[in-house]
Amino acid sequence: MNQTFSLTRFARLNRWFWALKGRTYSLAAVALLVITVLILSQVLAYETRFDTAILTSHIVYFNILALLLAGSIGSDVYSALYRQESAISYLMIPASRGEKFWLGVLYSVMAVVLFSIVFWGYESLIFSIANSRLPASQTERYVPTLLYYSTPTHNEKGILLMLAYAIFLGLAIAWLGSFYFRRGVFVRNVGVAIICAVVLVLLYFWIMMSQFGGHEVNSTLPFLSVNVHDINGYETLMPPGWLTYLAYGGTLMAMWVIARIRFNELER
Repeated sequence: MNQTFSLTRFARLNRWFWALKGRTYSLAAVALLVITVLILSQVLAYETRFDTAILTSHIVYFNILALLLAGSIGSDVYSALYRQESAISYLMIPASRGEKFWLGVLYSVMAVVLFSIVFWGYESLIFSIANSRLPASQTERYVPTLLYYSTPTHNEKGILLMLAYAIFLGLAIAWLGSFYFRRGVFVRNVGVAIICAVVLVLLYFWIMMSQFGGHEVNSTLPFLSVNVHDINGYETLMPPGWLTYLAYGGTLMAMWVIARIRFNELER
């Protein structure tokens, strides 16, 4: 098979894939839409009362749902490669390995992007309705969460960046797991991700403790701020910005590359 990329073959592959997965994904999309509507519509129950906690809760809900979506579709999108009932027909499709891999990437990324558009778009609509019901004496108004955290007043763009990073990291973990596990892919992916995260955080904490001579150390995530305590108080230390971006960006890129290589190995 010619391994160059062809839009014609890619479109044909997409039609086969949608015939195989379309019904399942459509039902999942409807279920996710219902959950999203129920969650975001809660603000209307406050009637004439303004509550800033709503904005924080929406970030949490979006993070949970987006990660579940990324983990679910990432664990399933390549399942045709190792399921006996579809593996033979999948391998016989006249498409290059690159086309097959990038089709899975396209479905995964588009699912997250479309969910993000629906979630934040519906939030803006609900907030518009909620604002119209607030009394004139209420000076504060609901602002779309993404705009709220992007304004200079709050300057929490780092939260949005970490949110996007977590989603794409979740996709990479899900793809890798689907290339190594054959049963219970989603559950095993979640288990491995949690274990690896706990081990890395504990290892990083131990390294920080050993570096500061037994002083009390409080840290969050690797390559982020560290608080070192002594009798005079504490000092916050930050690694160079380039090191943080290199560590996290390099990890994400490495996992995507490994996923691509592993896919080639299985598809051969």
